[in-house]
Amino acid sequence: MPSTTSCLSSPNTTPFLITVQDAILLEDSEGFSILRDHLSVECCNDFCKDHATDVTEDQQAWILMRDILHALLAPVVALHDHTTRVAQKFTKATKPEDIEFAFRNKGRNAFVWLTSFLADDEDWCLSKNCPACVVQHALDAEFQIRLMAAACLLSCAKGPEPGDGPTLPSFDFFLRSLRDALKEDELWGPDYYEYIEPKAEDLNMGMQDLMRQCEKLELAMTPPGTPEDTPLPSFSYFSERRMSLMTPTKTIYPRRQSVVPGITIKRSKLAKVQMKMAQEEEQWLQSFVQNAWQTLNPFQIQMPSMNTIARRMSLVAGP
Repeated sequence: MPSTTSCLSSPNTTPFLITVQDAILLEDSEGFSILRDHLSVECCNDFCKDHATDVTEDQQAWILMRDILHALLAPVVALHDHTTRVAQKFTKATKPEDIEFAFRNKGRNAFVWLTSFLADDEDWCLSKNCPACVVQHALDAEFQIRLMAAACLLSCAKGPEPGDGPTLPSFDFFLRSLRDALKEDELWGPDYYEYIEPKAEDLNMGMQDLMRQCEKLELAMTPPGTPEDTPLPSFSYFSERRMSLMTPTKTIYPRRQSVVPGITIKRSKLAKVQMKMAQEEEQWLQSFVQNAWQTLNPFQIQMPSMNTIARRMSLVAGP
């Protein structure tokens, strides 16, 4: 596997920058090295025509950032998968939108938010695209930015004790990279990180509460009389961050599965309302932009790209 530090030779290639010290930290992480080996085999490393380049350093920079995002986001997908299965088993819900009632308070809010988000962006979280497209999509909307920041905070939570095997490192350093990327972005600007930070912290606390509630549900469903030395069928977010040296090319983060046979997970009632409001506001903004553009002389002003319009609409798409 190429050295991660070599990926810093073209610092302006990607929107995210990391220091040499951070690159050395990643390179020394056994868990991250195993994950990169896995992704080099299982994920797409081919660039689309818009990002095709013959510069090896640029390719390495995009792939490194893709791997960092995968290390942050794939465990969150696994967390949502597991809590969904446990909640369905506990509630015996026949409708996917009723599964959320297994949780309460911040844990339930986080579950609803993740369900809504992953309904549209699961492939992005699992790096199923051109590496450069995956990285660029990270700054397209508030939802992605919020989840990235929350995942960075979650990676700092207490994990397995030393000796439990190779694990992914803490990605608290990437918060600085995210803040700097937002500062340099012409849409978000230098003050946006302060705006999104409390939302990310709230999502982080919600995911931690979701994990605690899930563990209690699993304990409540444990059959009475189970011997104390019998391992319980439990899940730990940190176990998904632990890498196996024996099978480094296995599917570490499997695809999400339907929790009810024959039924795909759908947005909950609250999430449906939130997404409907966001879609209606996007439609209104698009109509407003089109009407305003029709009143202008197209020879006096340059038409903004559709990508810019879409990103500006995303400013108001979040709850």
